[in-house]
Amino acid sequence: MLGSMSTAAGKASGASDSGNQTRAESVPAIERASNRSWSDWLALFDAAGAASLPHPEIARIARAAMPGTLKNPDWWAQGTAIAFEQHVGIRVPGSHRPVSIGLVRAARWPAIAMSR
Repeated sequence: MLGSMSTAAGKASGASDSGNQTRAESVPAIERASNRSWSDWLALFDAAGAASLPHPEIARIARAAMPGTLKNPDWWAQGTAIAFEQHVGIRVPGSHRPVSIGLVRAARWPAIAMSR
């Protein structure tokens, strides 16, 4: 298993030794909404090999595990996937993209000569 989060004092357990960067406020909300402990989520993601999967696949795993009665399950699945990515270090808190995706892209606009 990848580890677990403690909701006590709003801090992640083992954050200093594991490199865990999950936003502490995310975990209790995910646990309440999903009726699943964070350690259960980590076990689910670990069993699916999610640490090596792209974000859409991680979100699909989370969505499939959300309770059917939950309002906005797609939103919660996205948040759970992001929290997991932060937990394993493939997404930095506040980032819109996983760390493994390059942020530099070449422009695809053709060069146009300016005439006077």
